[in-house]
Amino acid sequence: MDKKKVRPSVLIPNEELIRRRQIFEVVKALIKYIGAALVIFFTWLQFKEIPAPEINDKLSSTFLRVTLTLCYLSWIYGTITDLNDEEYTFIIAPNRGKLTKTSVGMIFMAGILFALLCLSAVSLRFFTIVLTLFSISGKIGEIYMGKFVGPAIEESKTRYSEANDYLGLLSIIAIEQYIMGKWFWKRFFVGSIILVFVNLLSFTELSVVLAAKLHIQSSSFVIVSSIFIYLFVMELWIWYKRIKRKLYLELLADLNKDFILVPNNSEDDG
Repeated sequence: MDKKKVRPSVLIPNEELIRRRQIFEVVKALIKYIGAALVIFFTWLQFKEIPAPEINDKLSSTFLRVTLTLCYLSWIYGTITDLNDEEYTFIIAPNRGKLTKTSVGMIFMAGILFALLCLSAVSLRFFTIVLTLFSISGKIGEIYMGKFVGPAIEESKTRYSEANDYLGLLSIIAIEQYIMGKWFWKRFFVGSIILVFVNLLSFTELSVVLAAKLHIQSSSFVIVSSIFIYLFVMELWIWYKRIKRKLYLELLADLNKDFILVPNNSEDDG
């Protein structure tokens, strides 16, 4: 999205602009550095001959690595996209422009868990355990993020209202619904159900039974396919919401160039 298009029309003090830019730029820099480190780590792993006794065919191993690569691109690019939209919609910087130790720790924890996912790609059971921890950690991070940015969202809503900038108000409400909407819990519950099934396939003979019924030679492929389905559903869901939010913000930005939105105070004649 064009940054100029989504910059709030409310007059923001320079000090607040600096705080807002600072905190978002720091978070984006952390994500980029961690992302670069993960690329180096993943590349290094490809040159290591680590035995994979649980994955009994090359197709499953390749499928899992391709899935990991696509998810990595989705997580990195998606997070940067979210931060860009949030930065130019917020009026007030979260926590006065300062990251807490907890927020920094959660960012690094996500990077560490993804590194463990890469490392555990040789063991489907270990991979499933780490993936489950990654899912739980991600949900905790979402809850914490909502509390971290919540006061800034409320203050931004107040500033937009006081300035009668109702298009800006709709923009920050869209961000609020994306960050703290009920859809995040629905996504988590649906994902958890799929993840339980992935665990059953990994730690029981169910994968062998399904492979036989589906006439698939490798039980590993059944497990890897279930992992792919889980990640595909989770990423497709969030990207649907992400694209919907982005199109909505762009629409409001276009309207803001030519129109002024006023509240409807007329009384219902009926």
